[in-house]
Amino acid sequence: MNLKELSNLLGLSQTTISRALNGYPEVAEPTRLRVMQAASAAGYRPSQHARRLAGGRADAVGLIWSPDPEQSDHGLETVLLRSLVTAGSVYGLHFVLIVSGRDGGLREARKLSLRGMIDAALLLNPQDLPVPGDWPVPIACVGRRPVLGTELLWVDIDHEQTAYAAAKFLFQIGHRRLVLVDDKSDRMQLYLAGARRALAHFGATRNASFSIELEPARRNWDAATHEQPTCFFCPNNALAREVEMHASKHRMSIGEDVSIIAYDESGKMSAEMANHSLTVCRPNIEVLARRTLEAVRSLIEPGGAASIDPLIQSELVVGLSTGAMRVC
Repeated sequence: MNLKELSNLLGLSQTTISRALNGYPEVAEPTRLRVMQAASAAGYRPSQHARRLAGGRADAVGLIWSPDPEQSDHGLETVLLRSLVTAGSVYGLHFVLIVSGRDGGLREARKLSLRGMIDAALLLNPQDLPVPGDWPVPIACVGRRPVLGTELLWVDIDHEQTAYAAAKFLFQIGHRRLVLVDDKSDRMQLYLAGARRALAHFGATRNASFSIELEPARRNWDAATHEQPTCFFCPNNALAREVEMHASKHRMSIGEDVSIIAYDESGKMSAEMANHSLTVCRPNIEVLARRTLEAVRSLIEPGGAASIDPLIQSELVVGLSTGAMRVC
């Protein structure tokens, strides 16, 4: 059944039928309910193409991904891409994927926006940021949130809260000296801020000496025993395995002599997590995808969500790589 047939069936104009189906406030509630019930009973489905033309929207988002050529593992990004596409159907959005170099993706997305083929642009882990005022469509970003503020709408994992939760847990089970393994990324500042927040909490309430150090994974393990840290927070699983390897070479037992927590950047069940050997902070990628699309929708639709929490917290999953500090 098409719109004209539904109009003849109900004795209403096609304009009234269309407005009722699209929730226009000027249509009386009894009329709207009558139209909705008749449309449902007749199996009527409005043409998505016609709705896009009528609303002046493409219901499409230009998804710009510029993979870092120096990064071999794009685990988090590929999982997030799949989650975005899956969640897109729920939000009535589809994606035009643009994979390119640093600035090529921005140029291509701008062309699509000028042609009316996309309603917004979504940058995945952007390396370069566009100037919002220069774009004909709204821009949102997901991942790799800059430490300094930006005008762009941003959704990301709350890395500061991640480090806070990890450090707090380690301090709670008796550890005093924490090392943040430095991967030279911008988010190390967020990890350091979170760990210091946990340090301030425990340092103010316990009569003990706490410390936080920023060091590479290949630290000097031959230092005096009393100076050795007893716990490590690693920005990824690879660095956690490296710390574990060096500790094992020095006959240290993981989970007893040394505790290790890793941020599981893949956002999926790794081998270490499957056998519960590694304690991790794991982000919920599906929540990240949904929150991102809510943010995009708020930019596209007038009267969209007024306030969206842009930071997604990670879940601390305790495994065998952490244990209470030994008291000698």
